Amino acid sequence: MKKILSRLTLVMVISMVLVGMTPVAASAKTIKLKPQSFVTKTKTANKASRVVNRGTTTVVMPSNGRGYLKFKATKKKTYAFSLSGLRTSRSYSNGYFYVMRKYGRSKKYISMEKLLTQGGKTSALYIATKEYRYRDLKTSFLKSRYGKIVLRKNETVYLYFCFSAGDCLTLNIK
Repeated sequence: MKKILSRLTLVMVISMVLVGMTPVAASAKTIKLKPQSFVTKTKTANKASRVVNRGTTTVVMPSNGRGYLKFKATKKKTYAFSLSGLRTSRSYSNGYFYVMRKYGRSKKYISMEKLLTQGGKTSALYIATKEYRYRDLKTSFLKSRYGKIVLRKNETVYLYFCFSAGDCLTLNIK
């Protein structure tokens, strides 16, 4: 499995160089999301999500452009989710990202959390291939964006992506 993943990453880097895109570091893990529309049931999001760990990951959007990743905190601390390097086959693309947390006694549902980002706190992190700044920086489309949130030890959060089909971006979790 590791050999296949290594070869796939190498082929992806070579193809990006040939197409003229900036290559991703060969050590970065690549994850293609499973197609999943926005949901609030933990069970449904859990089935459709792939696990992501701390570090740098290249995220590839599925055919519908939407999907989930799942992240489990290893200890109580402030985690930073950074998005950058949105790449597309078109001249322009944009999208947004949510961090969703379980809530309620039964933890059957997930909801968007507000993150500290450039310009203040918001639940949606907007990024684009070209910057488009509004008066309010937190709702502007930036080329790179971060969101910070305090997570408890062993707490699982769901990361929801909504972009165009085939787009890919770099996610860094610190």
